Amino acid sequence: MIQIFNKIMTKIKYILIIGFWLSSGLMADVTYIDALNVASNISDPKDVAFNSDGTKMFVIDNAADDITEYTLSTGFDVSTATYVDEFSISGQSTAAYGLTFNNDGTKMYITVWGNTNIYTYTLDTGFDISTASATTGVQTDSFDGEISNPSGMAFNSDGTKYFINDNSADKIYLYTLSTAYDLSTKGSKTEVLSYGSDILATNDFELNSDGTKLFVLDFHNKSLDEYTLSTAYDLTTATHTSNTFSFSTQLAGGTTYGFTFNNDGTKLFMVDWWGADKVHEYTVSPAYTIDSTAPTMTITAGEGADGFTSNDASLALTFTSSEATTDFAEEDITVTNGALSDFAGTSSTVYTATFTPTAEGTATIDVAASTFTDAAGNNNTVVDQFNWTYDVTAPAGTIVNDGTGEDITYTGSDSTLSANWLAFTEDVSGISHYEIGVDEGDVLPDYIAWTSIGDTTTHTFTELNLTNGTLYNVKVRATDVAGNLSDVVSGDGVIVDIEGPLTGTVFDGPDADMDWTNSSTTLIATWSDFSDTLSGIEKYEYAVGTVIGGTDVVDWTDNAIDTTVTRTDLTLANSTAYYVSVRSTDNVGNVSDVVTTDGITVDTDAPVISEVIEGGTDGVDIDYQSSATTLAISWSGSDLVSGISKYEYALGTTSGGTEVKTWISATTDTSVSLSGLSLSNATKYFTSVKATDKAGNVSAVITGDGITIDLTAPSGTIANDGTGDDITYTSSDSTLSANWPGFTEDVSGIEKYEYAIGSTSGGTDIVSWTDNSTNTSVTKTGLSLTSETTYYVSVRATDGASNVSSVITTNGVTADLVGPTIGTITDGSGEDIEWANVNTSASTNWSGFEDVNGIAKYEVALGSEAKGSDVVEWTDIGTATSHTFSDLNLADNTQYFFSVRATDGLGNLSEVAASNGFMVDITAPAISSVSVPTTNTLSIFDNVSIEMTLSEPVLAGNVSFSSAQGDNVGFTQNIEEQTNIIITLAAPFTGGDEFTLTVNGLRDRANNVTDNLEYIYNVALLADYDVDGSIGITDLNTFVSGWEGKDTQFEIGPVTGTAPNFKPALDGIYNARDGMAFVRMWHWDNDQAGKLMAKANPQVGVPLNYHYDNELLTFLPPLGTVAAELFFDYSPIEIGVSVKENKLIQKRAMSLSKQDTVTGKMLIHQTLNKGDQIKVNLQHYQKRDVTIDLSYTYINSDNDVISSGNFEVVLIPLPKEFALHQNYPNPFNPVTTIQYDLPKAAHVRLIIYDIMGREVATILNAEMNAGYQSIIWNTRNNFGKPVSAGIYFYHLQTKDFVKTRKMVLLK
Repeated sequence: MIQIFNKIMTKIKYILIIGFWLSSGLMADVTYIDALNVASNISDPKDVAFNSDGTKMFVIDNAADDITEYTLSTGFDVSTATYVDEFSISGQSTAAYGLTFNNDGTKMYITVWGNTNIYTYTLDTGFDISTASATTGVQTDSFDGEISNPSGMAFNSDGTKYFINDNSADKIYLYTLSTAYDLSTKGSKTEVLSYGSDILATNDFELNSDGTKLFVLDFHNKSLDEYTLSTAYDLTTATHTSNTFSFSTQLAGGTTYGFTFNNDGTKLFMVDWWGADKVHEYTVSPAYTIDSTAPTMTITAGEGADGFTSNDASLALTFTSSEATTDFAEEDITVTNGALSDFAGTSSTVYTATFTPTAEGTATIDVAASTFTDAAGNNNTVVDQFNWTYDVTAPAGTIVNDGTGEDITYTGSDSTLSANWLAFTEDVSGISHYEIGVDEGDVLPDYIAWTSIGDTTTHTFTELNLTNGTLYNVKVRATDVAGNLSDVVSGDGVIVDIEGPLTGTVFDGPDADMDWTNSSTTLIATWSDFSDTLSGIEKYEYAVGTVIGGTDVVDWTDNAIDTTVTRTDLTLANSTAYYVSVRSTDNVGNVSDVVTTDGITVDTDAPVISEVIEGGTDGVDIDYQSSATTLAISWSGSDLVSGISKYEYALGTTSGGTEVKTWISATTDTSVSLSGLSLSNATKYFTSVKATDKAGNVSAVITGDGITIDLTAPSGTIANDGTGDDITYTSSDSTLSANWPGFTEDVSGIEKYEYAIGSTSGGTDIVSWTDNSTNTSVTKTGLSLTSETTYYVSVRATDGASNVSSVITTNGVTADLVGPTIGTITDGSGEDIEWANVNTSASTNWSGFEDVNGIAKYEVALGSEAKGSDVVEWTDIGTATSHTFSDLNLADNTQYFFSVRATDGLGNLSEVAASNGFMVDITAPAISSVSVPTTNTLSIFDNVSIEMTLSEPVLAGNVSFSSAQGDNVGFTQNIEEQTNIIITLAAPFTGGDEFTLTVNGLRDRANNVTDNLEYIYNVALLADYDVDGSIGITDLNTFVSGWEGKDTQFEIGPVTGTAPNFKPALDGIYNARDGMAFVRMWHWDNDQAGKLMAKANPQVGVPLNYHYDNELLTFLPPLGTVAAELFFDYSPIEIGVSVKENKLIQKRAMSLSKQDTVTGKMLIHQTLNKGDQIKVNLQHYQKRDVTIDLSYTYINSDNDVISSGNFEVVLIPLPKEFALHQNYPNPFNPVTTIQYDLPKAAHVRLIIYDIMGREVATILNAEMNAGYQSIIWNTRNNFGKPVSAGIYFYHLQTKDFVKTRKMVLLK
């Protein structure tokens, strides 16, 4: 019933399509006819081919790797197709894509995806694939290195050219065959066609029957593209056309990889690969034509482009079509503001006509859409409108002004000429451009010819050569957009004036020229004799600057027509020259040359008298003199701007006084000598001076400090040896001192003292007379004095007026030069010490120092070497013979020395005496290294010897031992040579024990003591062979290997105690007690908190290999595995996981496991023989997929990891049998869910039928994996339309199972 219904619907669809085509009166190039559904025989169609008369069709099944054959009762009519058989090509192909035959069907060619071979099958009977052999008679031709991924292929008409498409390169290659249709005779690639950007991706192509057209399938865009070949079968002449045809309507959500034409190109067949597994049929007319492009047209005029304006009486129009047309007529053209005439066709694509306007204004010419067709019947698109403006009225103007604004009479430029005018009127097309011309006088333009300047209403001519005093007239005319020319409009002319005014003279001041001024605010300038011979002077401008012509003080300022200027608001700088510049401007803006004054300099500073010198004849001022009749005076003065005009001086007995001499002019002299005076003794006289400069500034009066008259010498009484009271002896061999009190001078005071030294009283044989300034004592160094010799110092004084006193001499001093003898220095406060254990203080004592004059003082120092003072500098301690330094910071393990020196009563210093030194040691002894670090874990079975190396020799010390488990391990200790401690511990030990060694009473040579040095050692766990603190997979492997090899070094039992603190008592054999000891330790270790968790294993070696069959998960270890660790992290509410534990060793196999069923975690440690597998039992609690996080490690016999990693295992629960369940909800609206069970993968078709048995919708037609599956139906049919309420049947079909159920749709 369903098949009959489908055939009736196909015929109705065909009739509707033909009816529409006939009723529309149009002819499409490619028309869809029908489709053959091949899904029941083919699951993955890729390409199609026909025999020569179209009664056989062959389709590639990519999934099944076979060729499916159909017979067609009507040639090339797929609606008459009947399935025949399949021919397997699986021996050569795993993904066949391309299929073609030679001309007589005796050879069949196959391309394979991802394979560079082309397979040729020989058919005994043409186009009878049953006569081909799948194993013999197959020719394989390799294109390796030339083509990456062959797909579509074709031959020329005689089989000597072979074309093949490379899907990866998007290119078609040509090979020439020396024997027709024999690929083994191919030569090299000779031609290449590259699609470039024309086509996104292709798998197939076809040539038309004469090789002048190439059709390429763009499977990405689901369309055909056309190339034309100007030379048949010559790819180098291929041109990509705009002709395309889209398969999108039929493909919908699918795509296509193959197509072909029938033998005369009137039919096209396309394979629907990804959508509905169909072969679609189309008619093509004309043959091999896929043109679906609508024709276009352009309208042009010989007189101008679209939108132009003119005064032409008519337009010559041309209508050009993009394609040939025979039905374009004059009535297809619509015009406004005019009429068409003389319409004619000059070719199949070009038509002409004349357009005549009716009135001024805009005219339009239009051709609407769908007014004519091309040869394929495609209607034209709408044509762009052509526009034209018709205008025959000229513009009109009114007035022209000279200049750029209001009309001017003169211009000051001989190179530019400007004019402006009111815009001319133009009501239709508007102004196109203006023209402007210039003449001299009232004649036709002859100076500048008519010049077009665009549509601007102002213009300036530049780079002219105008004549001064000449009248120039500017004339303007306008042309509108249509080309109409206006009358000429002209201005009243402009006269050229290009010469500036004549200059005059300018001077500083109001009446006569001035060079200096003492005003800082005012400048005056005056000028005359400026004139202009043509238009007269309009204004004067002045400027003020600090250079000739400068404007930096006052910029150019308009002074109207005044010829003098006074500026009182200036800020003038002292010592600066200022220049006033003047220029004039005439009435046309010509500016005269600049005239500048010779400058006036500002001097506002009075002269300066810098000093007055009284009494000195060499330029040095003196305060006293002994003359009462003469006086020398000099002074210094300056004026940095205008200079000194004159000096004046006066003399008096008071500062500034003039009673002795009134003001007297010295012109410009700076000194004067006065004589014939009568000056009084002990009286002070003052000189005053003043100056006047050239600008009239008068300086301040400057008075000297005065000079006093002194006529009497100084007097003295006594001189002492030494620096104080008179001394008799000195201990210096190079220095003598003396002092003298009591010299007097009542008027000018003591100016200086002089001294001399001699070996006799008053003598000067040791030191001659020497200036000692006003000092009343002297210490002379650098002498060479002789012991037991007496020396004498003499003194004399000079006063301020150079009067000299009488000489006074000391009673003499005798030299004594010998110091004390040294004694013995002892370290410590009593007897001499060698070591000190403090670094903040140090003591010393001494004896045996002597001097005939007695010891005045001792000095003590401390240093890091004998007689050194680098730690404590020399310290005066008086006459004590012992001393302690405190607040020190002496360096540890460093030797120090005390030093002592003595001074006698005369200051003579002894030599330095030093101690033999002492060593500072403030650091208690320590253990610098231990032969067995505490980080090492001690073996249970090995004796231990621990050597502790001391930081320094010790005099005493001891070591104690303790065990956390109370173990007696045979502890002994020995201190050797004061530098090492040897400790021995005797095994076996208790597993997991902790030993503590405590060192006390270490005492060094400085009596520093160290106590409570603790060293804690941990004993390894029993069975922890790799000593990593855990009983892991490597430990299990080591134990089992030792058991199997009877290697007693790995024996661990029997034991005493409880886990983990087992103490072994080995019996030399492997038995159950060894095994139970290992098992108990393994379980204890993995019972610890935090132990049962996944590891982040590195990815090492081969990937995890496992097999899943619903209730059992089997792991296949890689080659060389002897032990494995598996950790499972799973959801205990979704799945149960378990493994059988084997605690006894059976042929090397041992399995231990630890599981937490609450949190879903399980650990497996298992040793393996070659070929052993690890089996884990599974129990699914849910029907959905379950993910188990798994970490794994496989090790070899050397405990090396050969494979490890982390992996997510997705377990899909599988039903045990096929089933189709009742939909839910039911009844339903608008959607329902259908569930079905697949115990294995299958091709599933799920179809909805109505109550009449008619197919409503195929909601599933695909390969499905095994499992619990479901699908939702949205109550829409195969055409996407909602279905009505009622009873429906859903039908599930696989190769091994068929089931139908009923459901009810409510509305």
